[in-house]
Amino acid sequence: MWLDDVQRDLRFAVRALLRSRGFTAVAVLTLAVGIGANTAIFSLVNTPMLRSLPVRQPEQLVELLFKYPGDPRLNSYWWKDYERFRDQNHVFSDLVAVSRGRFQVTGSTYGPDVVDGMYVSGHFFDALGVRPAIGRLVGPQQNQIGSV
Repeated sequence: MWLDDVQRDLRFAVRALLRSRGFTAVAVLTLAVGIGANTAIFSLVNTPMLRSLPVRQPEQLVELLFKYPGDPRLNSYWWKDYERFRDQNHVFSDLVAVSRGRFQVTGSTYGPDVVDGMYVSGHFFDALGVRPAIGRLVGPQQNQIGSV
């Protein structure tokens, strides 16, 4: 019984849409643009914000930020501050240090090239539970500037 009502309503809707083709074209185009825009925005937001990081226990990661009163910018820590925080830590399971850097890379088939990278503390990858696919990672023995 209700199926007959649905079929009758669908037939009426299709006839009404076929009668006003301009309205139908605008409605379909609006829906297509809206669905496409939503899909594109979700694709951009999904990877960096909704997916969890590929590390051990990502929900327990915390970033420590330092801010002077009255200064709108976030400031970084000095290495000595990091060492003091790490050595006197009684709250976190581990602390790691990260700093942006630019590096000159030279290969056997191409000349020097400058790339963006990061300096990390020696146990950075162990703390995150990340293992190399090939080769080795930096370790605590490289915790000195210029040791690699």
